[in-house]
Amino acid sequence: MSTVTFQISIPAPGGFIGNTCVNINCKKYFKVSVSDIKDEMFCPYCGTSASKMDLRTNEQSKFIQEAAMEKAKEIAYKEIDKMFSNFARSSRSSKYITVKHTPLNYRAKNIRPSIATH
Repeated sequence: MSTVTFQISIPAPGGFIGNTCVNINCKKYFKVSVSDIKDEMFCPYCGTSASKMDLRTNEQSKFIQEAAMEKAKEIAYKEIDKMFSNFARSSRSSKYITVKHTPLNYRAKNIRPSIATH
């Protein structure tokens, strides 16, 4: 079995990404310019350090999960179509079995992010 990787990008309206502080006593929302995003970042309000992945907003996490699920479904359906197409092709010479396959050609739905208005 092979590994499939793909990337999901969070939209950055105006070149900024929203973040939420991970500090339980802060939890403030702030925006960071895309060009300033680092692996480790700091809350401008309380100074708490966190990875850029931990600073995602709930809306961003939901968007990433939904977009990744759609992309995974697209990849899975493509592989299923390939397997059944190969099976149908290989059974053509058999006089005992007939297999017909109509490809699903599933395309991932375009997931639109919820934009937080802060």
